[in-house]
Amino acid sequence: MKNFLLICITACLFLTGLYLAIGKSLSNLVQPTPATPSQLKSNQTAKTLLAQQTQTAPEQKHTKASNDFESSNSEEAITLCSDEKVNSFPLEKLAKQLNNEYDVFDNHTLLNALKDNAVTLESKITYGLLSYAQNPEQPQPLITLFSDYPNNRYLAHQTLLACANQVCDEQTIQSALTTDRNNGASWLAYASLIDPKQNPQQTLDAIINAANTQEYNEYRQQTYYFFDETLNQLNMNNDLLFFIGTESLLAATPSPSFSTINKICSNVTQDEVGLLDACINIGERLEQSQSTLLSTAIGIALQRKAYEVRNDQSEIAFLNAKTQDFQKLLIQSTQAMQLMWQSKQRTLNYVLALKNSNEVDAARYLVEQAITLSNDPEFDPCVIEW
Repeated sequence: MKNFLLICITACLFLTGLYLAIGKSLSNLVQPTPATPSQLKSNQTAKTLLAQQTQTAPEQKHTKASNDFESSNSEEAITLCSDEKVNSFPLEKLAKQLNNEYDVFDNHTLLNALKDNAVTLESKITYGLLSYAQNPEQPQPLITLFSDYPNNRYLAHQTLLACANQVCDEQTIQSALTTDRNNGASWLAYASLIDPKQNPQQTLDAIINAANTQEYNEYRQQTYYFFDETLNQLNMNNDLLFFIGTESLLAATPSPSFSTINKICSNVTQDEVGLLDACINIGERLEQSQSTLLSTAIGIALQRKAYEVRNDQSEIAFLNAKTQDFQKLLIQSTQAMQLMWQSKQRTLNYVLALKNSNEVDAARYLVEQAITLSNDPEFDPCVIEW
């Protein structure tokens, strides 16, 4: 029971920490123009994101904390409960509920259950990801599975990501790249495997190839699908179980590294016209794909940096506005997630949005629902509905 509660808390903290980290990364990657008093207030709001503000009212049963992200429209406020005990109670309820239905469950338990029962491709892929999560320095199950299914683009991409933590042979890397050669995300993963000091031209070629592809796919939705189908196979399917399991899994499995592309595009000069175009194109691919919140944020930042080099003030202003809007989404998402955890139905609704769309759209949905709730005069943010 304690182990599963830890998994629940880890998943919650992972999501919250992710939103805050991306917001901070945006601030670091995209340096704004001199701050106006309004922007200074906005920055202060971000710093005190979860600070609790007491508001007394005789008719209220609980204390509320209203968190605005620098908006002149009070209807965009998200009202939170300032009772710390209330904030942690939903996770205990969730852990107890799933524990009663499935005994003690975590990804280690699932890994053991799949060891001799991974018969479908979906369950084999899930087993490979779980094995990697247990020991990322030995991603052999993923690589072995790719050798069994050399034409599977998902496995090819995951193999390229996994090879960042282990020295893979050149044949495996090239085979994986060939299989998913039309995907810019795999070209970026390949670029991160090259030593830019030893092979600078090869690194640049990989970046340009990534920019020239028509697709950018990190296969996040496919990971959700494989995990969901695996739970179906084991007769364990439950949307709450799916949510906790996938978020903890994604926190530990191969993920894209944007360090190479960020470093190259941060140092590009005005004379490197082709590379500047590549940085802009990759940034647009990342943003438009909306694969994840992180890749979307990186995409906006890459575009802005390239246009700064070109001194294109019109595009810079446009991307400044995008940056502020995205930071607002991240901060409001963190607030909205607190309300989500307090209701079983709100959590299930978010899981459904996550399955049917992507991480960015699901975050927008979460914010919209939280704002709608907060505008209801009868809404009590301290009520637990599990």
